[in-house]
Amino acid sequence: MKSMSTNEVDISVIMATYNPSWDKCRFTLDSIIEQSGVNFELIITDDGSSENLFDRIDEYLKSKDFSNYRLVGNKTNQGTVKNYYSGILYAKGKYLKLISPGDALFNETTLAKWMNFLSESGKTWSFGNSVFISGGENNEVVEVPALPRVIDCYTSMKEDTCRWNYVVLEDVALGAAILCERQIFAEYLEKFVGTVLFAEDVAFSAMMFNGYVPAYYDETVMFYEFGSGVSTGEKKWLERIHKDWRMAEKIIVSAEDCDKLQLKMKKALLSVNSGSDTKKKISRNLQKGGVKKVIKHRLSPRMSVVDVSYCGKWWNNKGKS
Repeated sequence: MKSMSTNEVDISVIMATYNPSWDKCRFTLDSIIEQSGVNFELIITDDGSSENLFDRIDEYLKSKDFSNYRLVGNKTNQGTVKNYYSGILYAKGKYLKLISPGDALFNETTLAKWMNFLSESGKTWSFGNSVFISGGENNEVVEVPALPRVIDCYTSMKEDTCRWNYVVLEDVALGAAILCERQIFAEYLEKFVGTVLFAEDVAFSAMMFNGYVPAYYDETVMFYEFGSGVSTGEKKWLERIHKDWRMAEKIIVSAEDCDKLQLKMKKALLSVNSGSDTKKKISRNLQKGGVKKVIKHRLSPRMSVVDVSYCGKWWNNKGKS
């Protein structure tokens, strides 16, 4: 482990890697180290890769005169949740930004403006808009349905609806496009360490279950690589993520001393997770407001951002050496 963390920080940016490609790492690193107007640290935590690229990352960051970083190497592969959590244990910032190689912050002022918005909102976490990219050699922008599909409940601050949609209907925010207070996220993620392996975003569902509703930041904050990796990759990974979410729901519904809305959410989750897969799917869609939302947002979904005319200068390089 190498440590070069100095000064107090506003945001801890944690980049979690596992057998990463250098092009993707460089693309992501460039977007981070160019951030201005905010004090931040960078923590790179690796999940037992055969080649973690730490020497190359170390050399590259030094060549860019960036010193406020730490390299955390885990000896064995234990999954994304444990990998991020191991990095969080070293974090010092008030806020936390998780990121993966191949993704990138949108422009040079993203963290500063986003942090100011979140601080002024009085909320513990926030989600923004994303540009989805294809990755690979061309790394082109692709237009896909945005997450969450329904945002009017956030703009009108109908918090019970936000919570129901997020927890029961699984209309979740894109994990890569979230900024959160470090202490609260660490507290919730710890509940799933050792049980949930790859879906660190379940911590936000648990937070929503307990009433921590986010602020919607109506600005573009991320480039998100779509169609690869754990979240949007091969079928086997999607099935594994699905299993993680079901395991997480068991932990969430085990909560005691629930208010009326929590009791309704618990009942709904227990209902949709009983019986055959077909019954579960139908049951989830038949929850309060489910049918209307499924029909409306599948026929005319909110789409992801495609305008990159004012993005960071690293976009033209696209992570190429």
